[in-house]
This record gives sequence, structure tokens and C-alpha cells, in this order.
Amino acid sequence: MKIENYFRSILPSMEKAKIKEDLRNLQEELDGKTIPPYVGASDFFTRDYSFKSRPIQDLQKRLDKRINHKAKNMVLLTRIALEQSSKNVGTIIDLVEEHYSNDVVRDGMTYLKINLLQYAESMSFMSIYSRRLLLVIYGLEGLGGQEIDNDLSRDLRWVEKRFTDFLVCLRANLKTEKVIRKELDNIPDMVVKPEAIAAVKETVGITKIDPNEFGFISAKLNPLYHVQMAWTRFQVHRLRQAEEEKQLLEFKLAYLRNEAAGKKDAKLEEIIERYESRVSKLQYQAEELANG
Repeated sequence: MKIENYFRSILPSMEKAKIKEDLRNLQEELDGKTIPPYVGASDFFTRDYSFKSRPIQDLQKRLDKRINHKAKNMVLLTRIALEQSSKNVGTIIDLVEEHYSNDVVRDGMTYLKINLLQYAESMSFMSIYSRRLLLVIYGLEGLGGQEIDNDLSRDLRWVEKRFTDFLVCLRANLKTEKVIRKELDNIPDMVVKPEAIAAVKETVGITKIDPNEFGFISAKLNPLYHVQMAWTRFQVHRLRQAEEEKQLLEFKLAYLRNEAAGKKDAKLEEIIERYESRVSKLQYQAEELANG
């Protein structure tokens, strides 16, 4: 999202303590709910694995064109980015503490502060998107020639619609703490004035004020910074959704392993169906909360 649009979309005021709390919650989510399913998935989608699903093959091609990597497939690369993101959370918390006053007022935001908030959003989005991406990969890779059902088709559309945003966040979260600090230190600590942004881009340079290319993102990545809502309610809902998605991912991986071994487990399929229904409801409710 362009800086001028992002600036206008964020809440008029926030509390530094709330931003830090959000980041600490994110750290727990990454380490406890998002990274573990990718560790398990890495044992199945190894460097020698070739995706069978055409939609996943197409997404992999898009990723390979945009990001130079040696991870072989998007599951392995996403795991690397998530683990690096977890390491980066502490750095972002330190920078928020260093550069933000206790009361964060939009009209006093600088380009540096905007970038910090955007980076925090990118980590939050990465965690949510990565779990849903993996659910889609499991679903499509486990079809075995069957047609895509309505629920999986809907989830695939959700993933495809936001894939460009994901790639921007993926690149940003592959950066080490040292690189992030260096890039943020180079951002001018000038107060953002919407009417002057075009001139700043010309004189300072867009890469200087947007080193992570967040201007290419099409939407808000974390509603907490854009929609007036009850923080605690949203955090509780997000934690529950993350836990249910983690459980479903574990069951989906077990299903794929059974399929690869030529085994059938009717009980497992029944559990998956039940969890899919619960996760679908939670995802819908999260979108309703995000839309205010």
C-alpha cells in the first residue's frame, strides 16, 4: 500500500504498549502455532519433492521469479522466513521502544515509524497467511485426482488473491536483524505530510523511505492498526484460530502420509472434516472483525 494511503488508513492514535503487546503475542503465535506445522511439513515436502497440483506449481513459479532462493520449494522457504521472523520480533520491539512515544499519534508519524509499523504488520500477516497456504497445499496435494470442492476452491482463491502481498512480506522477513536495523537506520526520521510525499520520493528516493517495497502491498495486513476494535477480543479470537489451524495442519499431514503409504483411515478423515468446519467459521469471523 502506498505510503500516503497507508498513512490515511491507520488509526488516529494508538498506544506503544499495545503495539509491543501485539508483537509479543505474535512471537508466541509464531513459535507455538505457525512454525511447528512447517517443521513437520518440511519432512514431507523435502528438497526432492515435486508438487503435483497445477495451482501450486503456478504459485511456485511466481515465487521463483520474484525471489532468488535455494530452498527448492515454497514450504521450505516459508519455514526459513518464519523462523527468521521469529528472531526479528525482538528487534522490532526494541526499535518501537526506542522510536515511539507512549501515545502514538498518526499526525506525528515519521517515515521511520511508518516503516516499523508496516514491518510489524508484515510479520503478523506472514503468520496467518502461511498457515492457510499450507492448508491449501495439503488439500490440493492430497486430492489424488478428485475434483476441488467448494471450500478448498474458496481457500485457494483467498491464497491466490493475496499471494503478491505474501511475496513482499516473505522477502522482508527473510532479512536478518542486522540488515533490518541498517535499512531502518537509513530511513529519514521526517514527519509524514501527505501533500509532501511525492516530493520526498523525488528528493530522498523511494527505496530509502520504503526499503521493503511495502508500497506494492494491496491491503491492510493487521486490522489492529486500522480498525477501531477491542484488542483483547481480537487477540483471543486470533489465538483460538491459530490453535485450531495448527491442529488441522497436523491431521492433514497425517492424511498425506497415509496416502503416500497407501493407507486409509476413516476416523482421521472424519476428524479432518470436523476441524475444517470449525476453522472455516473462525476464519469467517476473523474477516468480519477485520472489516469492523
